[in-house]
Amino acid sequence: MSLREVLAVMPYRLRSRFESLSTYIASCIDQSVEELRRRTTMTVRRAVITEERRQSIQMTVFVVAMSRFFRDGTRAASLATDAFQAIDTQGFAIGNTIFQGRNDNVMMGDRLSRELLGMTQDDGIRRWSDSALPLGEIVDRLVREAISA
Repeated sequence: MSLREVLAVMPYRLRSRFESLSTYIASCIDQSVEELRRRTTMTVRRAVITEERRQSIQMTVFVVAMSRFFRDGTRAASLATDAFQAIDTQGFAIGNTIFQGRNDNVMMGDRLSRELLGMTQDDGIRRWSDSALPLGEIVDRLVREAISA
């Protein structure tokens, strides 16, 4: 499944967020390739990333960003429920969704992240997801790997 196909089936708010991310990743790839060309004596031909590899990098970083996004949601919900517990309130609700302690709604982001990462056979994606590296740095490292391969 291509990145475009994945984006097409996402809810609008997530789709718009990650369409912007896709544009950012593409520009990071171009910037990394240009930087490698400037800093090394690498031939222009060797410093080219195939479209297939470009899409692979975009998909990797996209999955890493989604995983982090989901975990950030759990972290935020956990902090909020802890803050409410500190003032002797059981939890809070957004619409009909109740966030209390570490219930399923609070932990949903962690579960979604695990399920997303479980769908990939690439251990590298899991490592990138757990790393604290900024997405742009991940792109740069993936570009370097692709060019040196």
